[in-house]
Amino acid sequence: MTIDSLIEFNPSRKLAKGTIAPYLEMSAISNTTFCPCGWYDRKFSSGSSGRQRVNTDHLKNFEVRLPSQKAVNDFNTVADSIVPKLNLNYSQIRTLEKLRDTLLPRLMSSEVRLAL
Repeated sequence: MTIDSLIEFNPSRKLAKGTIAPYLEMSAISNTTFCPCGWYDRKFSSGSSGRQRVNTDHLKNFEVRLPSQKAVNDFNTVADSIVPKLNLNYSQIRTLEKLRDTLLPRLMSSEVRLAL
């Protein structure tokens, strides 16, 4: 199967200039946490971002191997067992970040002292 049967290249649907739509900078996606944060509403304008794009004629011929249903089921079994832990870790990270952001300035200003 080729990739162009899975996705639409250069879709005819375009965002008109001034349209507000959810946007996520790929460079802003963390590779150390589970949750892709950083979505924001972006006003689209005409023109190019200046980024190089892959030649779609080359990409359209890219062969994609589909896994067997057993492989998909096996993967889903493993992934389903991991996702709750990823969500818990993400929640704990956010709690610890808030605690750090609250305590660190107080420690630095000597408003809070630690008994040694």
